Formats: sequence, C-alpha cells, structure tokens
Amino acid sequence: MRRAIRPARARPLYILAPPPDRAGAGRPLPPSPRAYTERLFLAMCLALPERGRILLGDLDVAHFGDASHWEAATHIRRMLADDDVSEASARWAPLVGELNALAAREAASEWALEELYWKLHLYRAEDGLKAMRENADLDLSRQRELQSLEELRLSVLARLDAIRAQAPDR
Repeated sequence: MRRAIRPARARPLYILAPPPDRAGAGRPLPPSPRAYTERLFLAMCLALPERGRILLGDLDVAHFGDASHWEAATHIRRMLADDDVSEASARWAPLVGELNALAAREAASEWALEELYWKLHLYRAEDGLKAMRENADLDLSRQRELQSLEELRLSVLARLDAIRAQAPDR
C-alpha cells in the first residue's frame, strides 16, 4: 500500500506512484518489476558490451515479456556485434540514450548483469510453468515437461542465490 509522507505545510509526496484515485492522470505507470529487469539488463549489456554481447546471444523472444524489449535486444545484439545498424540507429537512438543513462545511474557491473541474465531465465521458466499449470489435463510427457521446468526454475534460483552471495556489497 502506498503511504503519503506529509511534510509540514506541504503537499503530500507519494512513494512509488500517485494514489489510486489520481493514477493515470496523464502520467505513465511505473514499469513492472519484469519490465524494469528487462530494461536494466539491456542497459547493462550496453555498458558492458563484451559480456553483454555473449549473454544477449543466448536469449530469445521467450525471455522477454515485452515484445518491444525483444526488438531492442535484437538491435543491441547486432550493434554490439558491429553489424551495420545505421538504418535503424535513428529509430533506436532515444532508447539507447535512456538505457545508457539507466546503466550509469544503476552502476553497471558484471555480477549485476549476470544476476539480471538469470532473472530473465527465471521469468521464462515461470511463464512456462504458468502455461502448463493452466492446462489441467496433462499427459505423461507434459507432466515430465512440467517437472523439468520446475527443476530448471529451482536451478536458476540456486544460481541467482550464488550470484547474490558473490556480490561485492555483501
């Protein structure tokens, strides 16, 4: 729940977002945690191009919940691979600028990029699990696939824990 901070004789300030009755009054909603993770991953790929190029090469559309983020990822991947992206540069310049600013603001690091990469894998596994759970009539092969996705999810969570344990601020 959002809580107002009320300084003396001032308008209320709101943490995260305006109260529900004013939401949408001409202001975009804050991004979802997944959308923020996707954008921050792309930003850090730009800030750390060697590692970013490798990690981007390992992902596909299923790792991104937002199609525009996947399109941006393919452009950034081509850009980091030194492909000719001059025709598309004007289209992507505003987003690349935003992502560069985000990477600078969030202090890009190898371990943070790695953590975000595995979070994208976790989102993909959770999407698959959700889709399978919605179908109650699972035959044996689908049950095995569900079990495999659960194992993948658990291994990604373990990998995230290991990366977080190695983080320099812990």
